[in-house]
This record gives sequence, structure tokens and C-alpha cells, in this order.
Amino acid sequence: MGEFRVHHIRFFNYQPLAIHCIDYNKELNRVAVSRSDASIEIWSIGDDWYQEKMIPGSESRSVEAICWQGLRLFSAGLDGNVTEYDLKKLKPKELAPSNAGPIWCLCKCATQQLLAVSFE
Repeated sequence: MGEFRVHHIRFFNYQPLAIHCIDYNKELNRVAVSRSDASIEIWSIGDDWYQEKMIPGSESRSVEAICWQGLRLFSAGLDGNVTEYDLKKLKPKELAPSNAGPIWCLCKCATQQLLAVSFE
């Protein structure tokens, strides 16, 4: 065998971010993951795990809870808003203020008709 030369290049310095919360959608076979920078990743887990979509975060909000409700994705955070996301445009679709302060927990009911939120 002859000699081989290896060229290694790194285009960016990868900085891993902490996971804040995870929710699984059995109907879509998808996992939503919120990161410490308030971004949300949608992972497909059908045949093999891969990141299908990513909704960018912003410094003005936090994502402390995330919840699938059927085909819809919701999040809540310290800003006191429940946010529904447009999964085609990858941005917030609707905001509903809690009028009660920071939201720490978000859960759907068994019939998937209502969301429950917990406050400080």
C-alpha cells in the first residue's frame, strides 16, 4: 500500500447546548427537544435518529416546557407565554399570555383538547 495524506478541517467550533425538556409524539414518531438557548429541535426517530427541523431561539424568551398536542407543538417559559409553533415556517405562530407570571410546566389532557400550565 502507498502513503496516504489526511487533511482535517473544522469550519466552526461546535458548542453543545444543554437540553431543557423533551416531549415525544407517538402519532408522528417525532421528538421535540428544547435547548438552553430557547431553540427547539424536531427529531425523526422512524428508521434512524436524525434532526429534521430546528426552530431558532432568541435571548428574549426561554423554553421551560414543551408539549405536543396532536400535530401541534406548544412551549411555555419564564416570559409567561404559551407559544404555538408553525412547523412549516419554523417560527412562532400564536402567543397566549398567562397573565400569572412565569410558566414552569405544560401538559395536555388525555383527550388532547386542553393544555394545563403551572405557575410560580
